[in-house]
Amino acid sequence: MADEKTVLHVGPVNARGGISNFIRLMSENALENWRVKTLSTFAEGSKFAKYRRWRNARKELTEILQNSRPDIVHVHSASDYSWWRKKRVVKICRKAGIPVVIHFHSGKFHDFCASGKGVEVLKICSMPGVQPVVLSEGWAKRLNEWLPDATVICVPVEEQPKHEVKRESRQLLFMGRNDPIKGAAIAVEAARNCGIEVSLFMTGIEGTESWIKEDVKSGLVKPLGWVQEETKSKLMQQSTLIMVPSEFEGQPAVVLEAMANGLPVIGSSAVAETLGDAGLILQSLDPQVWSESLTELLNSEDLERMSKAGTERVKQHSIGKILQQWDSLYSNVIHETNS
Repeated sequence: MADEKTVLHVGPVNARGGISNFIRLMSENALENWRVKTLSTFAEGSKFAKYRRWRNARKELTEILQNSRPDIVHVHSASDYSWWRKKRVVKICRKAGIPVVIHFHSGKFHDFCASGKGVEVLKICSMPGVQPVVLSEGWAKRLNEWLPDATVICVPVEEQPKHEVKRESRQLLFMGRNDPIKGAAIAVEAARNCGIEVSLFMTGIEGTESWIKEDVKSGLVKPLGWVQEETKSKLMQQSTLIMVPSEFEGQPAVVLEAMANGLPVIGSSAVAETLGDAGLILQSLDPQVWSESLTELLNSEDLERMSKAGTERVKQHSIGKILQQWDSLYSNVIHETNS
């Protein structure tokens, strides 16, 4: 088409995690009149492998900007070294006259800015032709000091495949990396002390960690490590509920996916904006509070109500609606940059 435009996504295209999944969704569900290209800046493995991928990515970016210029570049950033790489991508693109959307995904980005990097973040994101994007209104308020002009666009949720599995009555679920901010230890202690015989399936946890070995041995915890998307949706469709005891989340994809699969959620205040009435919000991260609430919920009739509320609430995150927001933002940034 004559009016077809191109967006180049720059980030961890082939890595594990939410950013790569987002890039995949945007690639597989291309906007009308938009071509989607990707450039990977990250590789799993050694420090050398990571550096080599970044070094090659810079060369590839220069060639792309010279030979097949995109209309806009969509940069995906976490914090720490991810930001170090992405600020360079932004500078390269702006020097070439290409407008940039810089999309922040890391739940730790507030702490990163507060540690002294916020001045640099503000400087880069205030450059003409650069538009920062965050995942939720709560996150926008939290980062307002460094990203005062950020646009909020939520995470999209694709339609979930239906599996022929039965919803279990005592199968608990936790999905997250082994990081204190995700609260895996809280989930384990809550399950251990809830007074009801349950099993806790945990993705992102290998089971070799010393703090969890006895619970794995007893059969309480079923560590699954990293799982594929099909396995993830199957687990969500057969579990009773999912625990999300995070200290902070930008916008938790796991909560959105749980709601899309009709899975009730017990979450911390960090997920309240996303969850609404589709689950139970606990203001405390005290494992005893989680244990008592878990016991009460498993003995109540609220699970079915939460399931229905979740499937209804998640409709506002349908991929069609979110893609239209990106279409509008891309077009506006291009227009304002070229005006």
